[in-house]
Amino acid sequence: MKIWGIFALFCFMFASAHGKAFPLSSPDGKLDAEVEVSKTLGFSIKFDGKSIVENCQIAMDTSLGNFGVNPKFVSKSFSSVKKEINPVWANKNKILDSYNRLLLKFDGFSVEFRAYDDAFAYRFICDKKGEIIVNSETAKYPFDGAMDAYPQKVGSFHCWFEDVYRRMKLCEISKHMPMAALPFVFDAGNVKVAILDSDVSEYPKMNLKFSENGEIQGAFAPYPKEFENKGRLFMPKSIEDFIAKSSAARTFPWRAMLFARTDAELVENSIQYKLASPSKIKDASWIETGTCAWDWWNDWGLFGVDFVAGQNMPTYKYYVDFASKFGMKYFLLDEGWIGNNDLVATMQPKIDIKELVKYAEERNVKILLWTLVRPFEKDAVKILDRAKEWGVAGLKIDFMERDDQQAVDLFEKIASLAAERKLVVDFHGCAPSSGLHRKYPNVINFEGVRGGENNKGGVLSPSHNVDLVFTRSLAGPMDYTPGAMRNLTKGNVNSMPSMPNARGTRAHQMAMYVCYFEPLKMLCDSPSAYMKEPVCAAFMAQCPTVWDDTRVVDGKIGEYVLMLRRSGKNWYVGAMSAVDKEIELDLDFLPKGEFTMESFADGVNFERVGFDYKREVRDVNSSSKIKIKMTRLGGGFVAKITPKSAKK
Repeated sequence: MKIWGIFALFCFMFASAHGKAFPLSSPDGKLDAEVEVSKTLGFSIKFDGKSIVENCQIAMDTSLGNFGVNPKFVSKSFSSVKKEINPVWANKNKILDSYNRLLLKFDGFSVEFRAYDDAFAYRFICDKKGEIIVNSETAKYPFDGAMDAYPQKVGSFHCWFEDVYRRMKLCEISKHMPMAALPFVFDAGNVKVAILDSDVSEYPKMNLKFSENGEIQGAFAPYPKEFENKGRLFMPKSIEDFIAKSSAARTFPWRAMLFARTDAELVENSIQYKLASPSKIKDASWIETGTCAWDWWNDWGLFGVDFVAGQNMPTYKYYVDFASKFGMKYFLLDEGWIGNNDLVATMQPKIDIKELVKYAEERNVKILLWTLVRPFEKDAVKILDRAKEWGVAGLKIDFMERDDQQAVDLFEKIASLAAERKLVVDFHGCAPSSGLHRKYPNVINFEGVRGGENNKGGVLSPSHNVDLVFTRSLAGPMDYTPGAMRNLTKGNVNSMPSMPNARGTRAHQMAMYVCYFEPLKMLCDSPSAYMKEPVCAAFMAQCPTVWDDTRVVDGKIGEYVLMLRRSGKNWYVGAMSAVDKEIELDLDFLPKGEFTMESFADGVNFERVGFDYKREVRDVNSSSKIKIKMTRLGGGFVAKITPKSAKK
């Protein structure tokens, strides 16, 4: 009896030490996760039978207990979900949402895990009453430090979120930057992995810190206590010793890892959108996406006109005329229309927004206004009511430069109030979206990218431009602002704020209209420059900005990308390169019938003259093949394929 007693005690101690393990596999069985519950809470993941990460640790230290440390297990439930999402707008008009779900209930909290064919995600859930303060969150992912990674530097919790994507080993990142932003992409053997968040509400966004052994940890901005004015910015002067506070009964943000066997598969992943909250806007029929004329990048640089160009009514009306001529949806007035830099958005004495709105409406163009985010802290209703009174369609709201909970809360508040007034929003000077564009689809763009505005001196490399397709785009819309007409491939790159240029060929810039997902897409250059080249201008201005289907044919981070997008019955081809690359594209994706293809490729003299291009119009069908040849100096190719029976 003593022997059996000792054996029983040993079994109990062994079970207590090793805890419980709960398996969870994807619908196709290729992703296997094991959730481990002992003194801590964590998980391990295998993909295609190979171990990707082991012993990840997750927890939340809160005022209501430390969720994940010595958790008291209560129950488990398992379910499978397969449904179709029909977005208000997106990369695709139908998104399959298929996953297996494991819900573990503990004393005071729960954790939901999901296994998709290409992703794994989890979130904490609290079911207590009252208020909760989150002191810290643990998200530790121990990877091999020798893995190649593509981090975007975050210098502090107060930054532009606009750095380039660098190349280094996981173990080297901590030597070069305090943190990295999401999405974060790296190589895990033969699998690309991306870490991102979604459905972030009443909580700070997650950044990442790194150790020299390759361990990745979540990093979260503290909750601001006091603020101080720093010019256009409204920055924390002091901080609390916690990261979030809210009602206790809630779901917390999703943490996700997505997996891709090829670089191209990364881009087709839509896990962030799937995890985000469904739209709060019941009738979204008023929300319009489209291309947009813009004044700031080209420095109001009109020529060949009979008035003095600048921040004045004749100039603004000329931009409206240009937008109307090329069938564009919007014209955005950027900095300069506001009187005396007034934070509550009054007009310059000689600028009449109501008159401009009326002028634009007669020409089927809508007006957007740039403004600062700072006054929205106390005057959001007043500013949005004024915008509605003036008749503008929406606002570009700039200079947040924070991702703490109060910044996240303010963006959601603005999105909600703007939706009530049927106003669209373009957020700038901010972190990328964490799913807010699904919850409030009137938010039709986010910046959070080192985009075209940095081409004021032609500083963005073709490699960076290609990087964005595989990295930043995983977080949804990005306001890169393409369309530069002064294209440089060798030398002559200089800082010319009044006549900015961009590296790469003309076809490289034009391909961005297909390769980049920007529901509100700028034409950044001067109307005068576009008027001189109406064929290129028409293609860019009339290119769709949201899509019915998206496919990535081929690509490699930093080297090249080839994409297909569909809008209605029309197909678009977009390709960009930072290496010498030749690709033969089979048009077998086309349905039966005859089509007309209009294409723009690098011209034979691209090396001397970056804006040299070759335009071709030809008949094609599903048996056709087209050859695409691009240069390491920033080559490109773009095409529109239209059914011959379609009405023009």
